[in-house]
Amino acid sequence: MGSEEDIDVSGEDFTDPDDFVDDIDDKELLGDILAEKPQEKKAINNALVLSGLPIVDSARIERLQAFIRDKFLDKHGEVVKFSMPTDENGNSLGFALCCFQTDQQALDALTDIQGASLDKMHTLNVFKFSDFNRLADADDEWKPPEKAPFVDRGDLRSWLREDRCHDQFGVLHTAGSVATIYWHWPGDPQPVDSATRNNWTESRLHWSPLGTYLATYHTKGIALWGGEKFEQINRFQHKNVQIIDFSPCERYLVTFSPSVTKEDPHAIKMFEVDTGKMKRSFLHEQAAKWPVFKWSHKGEFFARVQTGKALQVFETPSFSLLDKKSISVQDVQDLSWSPTDNILAYWIAETDNQPARVILMTMPEKREVATKMLFNVADCRMHWHPQGNYLCVRVNRYTKKKLDADNTPKYINIYTNFEVFRMREKNIPVEKIEVTDAVSCFNWEPHGSKFAMVQGIASKGLSVVFYQVNAHDIEKVKVLEKRNVNTISWSPIGQHVVLAGLRSANGGLEFIDTSDMKTTANQEHFGATDIEWDPTGRYVVTTVSFWHVKVDNASHVYSSHGTLLYKLNKLERICQFAWRPRPPTLLSDEQIKNIKKNMKTYSRRFEKEDLQSSTRASKELLEKRARLKTEYEKWRAKLLEKFRGEKQKRLELRGVDTDELDSNAQDFVEETLEFPIKVERIRIDKLPQVAE
Repeated sequence: MGSEEDIDVSGEDFTDPDDFVDDIDDKELLGDILAEKPQEKKAINNALVLSGLPIVDSARIERLQAFIRDKFLDKHGEVVKFSMPTDENGNSLGFALCCFQTDQQALDALTDIQGASLDKMHTLNVFKFSDFNRLADADDEWKPPEKAPFVDRGDLRSWLREDRCHDQFGVLHTAGSVATIYWHWPGDPQPVDSATRNNWTESRLHWSPLGTYLATYHTKGIALWGGEKFEQINRFQHKNVQIIDFSPCERYLVTFSPSVTKEDPHAIKMFEVDTGKMKRSFLHEQAAKWPVFKWSHKGEFFARVQTGKALQVFETPSFSLLDKKSISVQDVQDLSWSPTDNILAYWIAETDNQPARVILMTMPEKREVATKMLFNVADCRMHWHPQGNYLCVRVNRYTKKKLDADNTPKYINIYTNFEVFRMREKNIPVEKIEVTDAVSCFNWEPHGSKFAMVQGIASKGLSVVFYQVNAHDIEKVKVLEKRNVNTISWSPIGQHVVLAGLRSANGGLEFIDTSDMKTTANQEHFGATDIEWDPTGRYVVTTVSFWHVKVDNASHVYSSHGTLLYKLNKLERICQFAWRPRPPTLLSDEQIKNIKKNMKTYSRRFEKEDLQSSTRASKELLEKRARLKTEYEKWRAKLLEKFRGEKQKRLELRGVDTDELDSNAQDFVEETLEFPIKVERIRIDKLPQVAE
């Protein structure tokens, strides 16, 4: 190509014709330049508006700003900008704007200071600056919401009406690609109609707490199934969900997904099960443990810990903070709800000036009903009795503490104490148990007053110790030494317990009746990874999951006394076995007491029904054989009819009626075969002497 001097354009005309229309838009012509044009940012999620502030003159504005920042804002992170608009006279207008460094800091501040009181006359009302855009885009003309059509979902508890009260369980098999729901007919489980499906879930099966719903995992979210034919009840959109949790009342569903984006930064979402509507969403703290939110026993409240800062207790159905503010608790570490009462237990870490504390607080009154001071505490774990009768706090204590280079504490000579709170007694007295060995497992007996723990180090031998909470003391009732176990699994009705060695242990199972502390059976399921009791406490199942072990995947079903009833090993690559839960009984304690008193009467009836059931099973087997015989005879008659119809063709082909030929005796050859029936050896010198 030549240079510019080589091009002669003197005779060219660059004017457009009269009828020319320029149809090239600016985006096509100047796309690279327009891409750098500053854009208006409509949604500013890290900016907050604080209203409800007192109106002050110009002389007191700086003082008010410093007070708000120091008391409410600076503790949540770096405040990039803070301003308080004024009128023409320099007086404040009763609100302020602030920007944090991150969206998470703004959200933490919003949930913490919403509804906080400045004084008797002023209460903070905080909202996101981005909410202005949402309100600005709202239609000026109100439109009434469309009435949703009623959807009849059928009887969601139909399985409870089964004549013999059999339970159900779900099995995820074929490497997780097939799921089947079974009726548990002891020794002969039968698939539920229309409940064997390919690719039903992409992860696992999850029953709701009362067994009403079956939740399945999918890339786009969670699906709930129920009714006699397990039809889809609802769907909840949340991409790449990994973990879910139901409220105890089954009214709400909590989902967690680590795949957050700028468009959807909320990792935790809460949905209403009936409507499918999202009630609230939260960002996820990296250090939080699942479940992040813990529910009260009826689902009226849920709470979480802002580690080291505060307790946040939310109420339903509003999903707002209780009393519109957090409970400020410095150095708080963890919380746990009573399974039967609106009592919240939490523990506060030890500081240089204060000992560690365990506090029990009633909700919604926020009244402290018990406090226990603890010294030299490295960690605490709280274990509620299933019926809420006791709270056992496992306290790991130390004799010496050192700080690493990054000020992380390192504890030396750890030992364990157990603080047992008697929840049903006046003033909630506390008793202490000291344990010299390390404790790796702890579990309460349901509907009883015993608890068991695994003590010691595996290399030196483990022991299982049982305790009994009596009226005036706590008694050590049994010590089982040299047990290779890592799991204590109680029957849901108490009394029977299984000591299991799962995962890396040998798969040993020891069944114990704690009424007399006698071992009823010892079994082994090598490689077992999971153990689960059925809701009635009559059966217990161990499973070798394909997710952990690639061979010998099966589920073994045992009675509560340890008798192996049958093996579920015909299904390939079993991943998960899950009993369907049952709702709590509607019978009163008095009615249950009368049933136990008249158990012999009911037992005779049940034995009669069992006999009829076995007779019915034999009758069904005979009917099946008769049906097969009839089908065979019909098949044989059809072939004989065809055989007779082809007789003429056989005559033409063979020239002789082979059907009428008789066997000729000369065609037979008689052959005699001899073979020994018995071989007996006798020594010659033992033969009887024959007289000459």
